[in-house]
Amino acid sequence: MKRVIIVFLSAICLLGLSKRTSAQCTGTPITSFTVTNIVDVSCFNGSDGEIEVTLVGGQPPFTYSLVLETGGGDIPLDQKSNTTDQFAVFSNLFANAPFGGTYKITVVTSNGGSPPAICTRRTITNIDVAQPAELTVSVANVTAACTPGIGAISLDVAGGTAPYSFTWSGPTVIGNVEDPTNLDEGTYSVIIRDANFDAGNPGFCETSINNIIVPGPPTTSDAGLDQTVCDPTATLDGNLAGPGRRALGV
Repeated sequence: MKRVIIVFLSAICLLGLSKRTSAQCTGTPITSFTVTNIVDVSCFNGSDGEIEVTLVGGQPPFTYSLVLETGGGDIPLDQKSNTTDQFAVFSNLFANAPFGGTYKITVVTSNGGSPPAICTRRTITNIDVAQPAELTVSVANVTAACTPGIGAISLDVAGGTAPYSFTWSGPTVIGNVEDPTNLDEGTYSVIIRDANFDAGNPGFCETSINNIIVPGPPTTSDAGLDQTVCDPTATLDGNLAGPGRRALGV
């Protein structure tokens, strides 16, 4: 008899504990809260990224909050308060990785009940907005114009988002090409823009390089170290004065 009473009382205690630990929420219950779209930054160091989140269920109005979560604490960035929208879009975002953190978005509903952390709040952590590598350019090689129209420039382009466009200026008219040929001697410049130039903040999706010198034929020589002349198979004892003394890059 004593065993039956003890078991009965234990069952009553467990039932009461279960009721106390389960959430008792009022209003439309929250079904889900998810990231539905991420737009990465289009250009290095740009700020046109986006995060879209969607809430299913919940009692309006809602408040959505965006922070940058770092090891040193959360940095508040944006908030959309007292809205009935079941979604929120946070725009004009930078890539988070260079700042040593990730994005975190929290929604607070108007649901009642207890505990509030279950009834009224949902949080999404570890959201990443990426960016392309920095767009860079360098001169790989320059071929001298030993005679008019045989010079050339070769570039090394990296980063950004391909394909690239090239706008050249200089003595020879050049089209949209990375490595122009058939050049006359002179000084050239080029502006490189990547595929996202029109989508990003001006200046971030482009780079340039100036004062690329395509040498012409040598004009005079005097005694000194051996210098390579325009004929790649010949050398001359003497320093070559003038722009054509080396068929090398600048």
